[in-house]
Formats: sequence, structure tokens, C-alpha cells
Amino acid sequence: SELSGRVARLQEQLSGGRTKQLEQLQKRLQELASRLVALRCGVQSELSPLKEELQKFRVRMEAAQRGRQINVEEQLSQLQRIDQHLREAFQETRCQSAETEARLLEAFENRSQLLRDAVERKGGLRESAEDLLRRFLQQEVPQLQNRLAEAAEERAALQRRTLERVSSELRKLRIAAHQ
Repeated sequence: SELSGRVARLQEQLSGGRTKQLEQLQKRLQELASRLVALRCGVQSELSPLKEELQKFRVRMEAAQRGRQINVEEQLSQLQRIDQHLREAFQETRCQSAETEARLLEAFENRSQLLRDAVERKGGLRESAEDLLRRFLQQEVPQLQNRLAEAAEERAALQRRTLERVSSELRKLRIAAHQ
């Protein structure tokens, strides 16, 4: 009987100890759950301004991208207009050069015809023809050569200036596009 009393007390102590441990664990679990809820609320309150800031940043980035895209399109359009203008100017220059060259050739032909006519009028006198031919070769031909050379230089200079303008405009557009 004394043994049974001790066993009963031991069981009672064990049972009370378990109950006490369960109560402590339950209390600890409730504290942890409360801390977790508080921590979650704190994190959400800290993240909320960050989310708003991130959204504002995203909107600004999209606006900046749209602005850049519009700027690129405008620059491409401007480049196409400049290209068309330069092509037209180059074509006009080419036509003017061709007209100048045609006038020089026509002047050469006219002078040649005048020389032929003069030779025929002189009745075929050999000395007069030689003098006229020599004068033509010594005076007129070099003048025509000089005119042709000047026309070629003018054409080359015009082409260089046109090319420089094109290059300059392209550099400006590239710089503007990279900004």
C-alpha cells in the first residue's frame, strides 16, 4: 500500500509536470505566434513604402524609355530629311557640272569650227593654216584645258564640301542619339 501510494504520487507528479510543461510550451507558442504576427505587420509596413517607390521608379523608367524612343524616331526622321536634301543638292551639283562641261566642249567645237572655216577661207594657204593651227594649239587649247581643269576642281571642291556637310550632320546626329 505504501508502494502504491508512492507510485500514485509519482504518477501525479509526472502528470502535473507534463501538464505544466504543456502549459509552458503552449504559452511559449502563443508568444511566438504573437511575435510572428507583429513581425509580419512590421515587415509589411516597411515594405509598403518600398513597393510604392518601386512602382514610381518603374513609371519614370517607362516614361523615359518612351521619351528616348520618340527622340530616336525624330532623329531618324531628321536624318532622312537631311539625306534627301543632300542627295538633291548632290544631283543638282552633278547636273551643273555636266552643263558646264557641255558648254566647254561646245566652246571647243566652236573654236575648232572657226579655225576650219578660217583655213578654208584662206584658200588652203599652208602657212596661214599652220600659223592659225599653231596659235590655236598654243593659246586656245591651253585655255580650254585650264577651263576644263577649273571645272573639274570646282566639281571636286563641291563634292568635298557636300561630303563634309554630310559627315558633320551625321556626327551631330550620332552625338544627339547617344545622349
